[in-house]
Amino acid sequence: MLCLQLLAEAFRIDYYPDALTRRPLVSRNDMSTKDDRYDSTQLVGAAATSPNSADTAAGAGGGLEPGDLLKDRYQIEKEIGRGGVGVVYLARDRQLHSRRVVIKLLLEGTGHSSYFKKKFQQEIEALALIDHHGVVGALDTGETSGGRPYFVMQFVEGCDLRSVINPRGMEFDRVAHILRQVGQALSAAHDKGILHRDLKPENIRIQTLAEGEEQVKLIDFGIASVRDSKATLNTHTTEVAGTLSYMAPEQFVGKPAPSSDIYAMGVIAYEMVTGRIPFDTSSAVQQYEMQRKGARVKPKDLRPDLAPAAQKAILKALAFNPKDRYSSAREFGESLARALGASAAAVGPAHDASTVRLVERTRAFAMPRRRTLLIAVLVAAVLAAGAAAYKLWPGGETPTPDGQAAERALNYSVTVTRGGYTFQEPSRPTSEIEFKKGDRIRLNVSSPQSGYLYILNQGPFLTDGGPTYIVLFPQSGSALIAENQEIHFPEPNQGYLMVDQAERGEKIWLVWSEGPAPELEEVKALANPMDRGLISDAKQIKAVQDFLSRHASSKPSEQKDEVKDHINLKVKEKVLVHLLKMEPQ
Repeated sequence: MLCLQLLAEAFRIDYYPDALTRRPLVSRNDMSTKDDRYDSTQLVGAAATSPNSADTAAGAGGGLEPGDLLKDRYQIEKEIGRGGVGVVYLARDRQLHSRRVVIKLLLEGTGHSSYFKKKFQQEIEALALIDHHGVVGALDTGETSGGRPYFVMQFVEGCDLRSVINPRGMEFDRVAHILRQVGQALSAAHDKGILHRDLKPENIRIQTLAEGEEQVKLIDFGIASVRDSKATLNTHTTEVAGTLSYMAPEQFVGKPAPSSDIYAMGVIAYEMVTGRIPFDTSSAVQQYEMQRKGARVKPKDLRPDLAPAAQKAILKALAFNPKDRYSSAREFGESLARALGASAAAVGPAHDASTVRLVERTRAFAMPRRRTLLIAVLVAAVLAAGAAAYKLWPGGETPTPDGQAAERALNYSVTVTRGGYTFQEPSRPTSEIEFKKGDRIRLNVSSPQSGYLYILNQGPFLTDGGPTYIVLFPQSGSALIAENQEIHFPEPNQGYLMVDQAERGEKIWLVWSEGPAPELEEVKALANPMDRGLISDAKQIKAVQDFLSRHASSKPSEQKDEVKDHINLKVKEKVLVHLLKMEPQ
């Protein structure tokens, strides 16, 4: 059986001077772990050692070890993040009641680059200049005996925003509370002439205070720009940096401004409300063109109960022209919070998840955090994060697609990355796609119609006389998708599926139905961390097997769309079933 592992792509991209030629300043392979994000859930199990001289170890080119001391004050507990430029540690301040602090150290080698050294100094400068409770504070700085700079930051216990974004959208009042604080913190930075340039859910920490109140803190000013900085970057190139999905159009041409951070805040607002990002692509060129055309799927298309004023505020922040956005992040946060207040009032008070009904809503599946996926054995990777953030809210019944379709039409392709080259498969109409060990793949599906999409993996092992089925889509939610809505498995923000071994083939069933398919609706709830999508009940296995066999007899026509580089499937039935075989070369 193919072993598919979810790859975590580097979240930060740095290019210069021409952004659209995609020449990397920092290799994505070198940024496999974010260098200055930290999560309190990971801060356990530090090894206990006797204090050592940290200056000697770091000065010799090695990293810091548990028990090492800086300035005879900061005792290292453990490493919590590493990237292409810096490494981050959890430590204790022995002079201040052993309180937890975070220490960022410039990596050996990068210190010889004046660019990285000055960027490191600019991050320290930015945190020192911003005196606001919504921005993580810089506490101290220093250098190892080898001349490697470091700085000490406030430790923010809690989680990042990514971990609490609901795949169906968050409660409106909570979105309002968080984004009002984000706007205030961003404006405090802008008032000091500082642009964050990498605002995204991972860089927004949420700390729970007394009585459950949530305090927001912005972190990671690693690529921030500081007006009139003392650490001037003497470069004649145009620096383009950020995270693709959250970068404003002007960032791609090296002209960031405060409005660029407002744009990123608009993307986050869209994501918090709907559970998905407005522009879903892995290409800078495609991202720029999609931004120029504007969000095709409006927030209210995914959250009908969203107030029109809230949608207007989000779309204004996402305007292609910076001049058409809000004049300040604070203004955007306040305006959106007021509009979301109207949305929350219309929906009514939040209910406990155990007592409310599940609202079926059109949505793309969740964007889980970095996990490992073993198809036909473990799909908990993709399911766990979605379920962790998953909450129920009150609402109406399952919506029904408009109109009666005479036929079902579905488009699909598989993005393959092999040896540095990326291409689309299949290259011709066929139900079989060949893969090699080391390939990175992503399944892409869309349709000109609305309807119900189900994706299942059929394994080679038998359970009670039947094949093994794994529910891959939908995840903890509705199978209903809108017309022309693009579904990716996994989504670009997750990375790819990697073929670890190619000994046996895989079977992927695509089911595209005009209405809910009862046999599949009954088993879709198994797509959760506990069941891992596995259908284990013999009666359910038989029902799914009979359903697939019955509808697969009406084979859809296949035609290659050379322009859009995907396969068009059509069948004159209310249910389209297509078996995609992935075979090893």
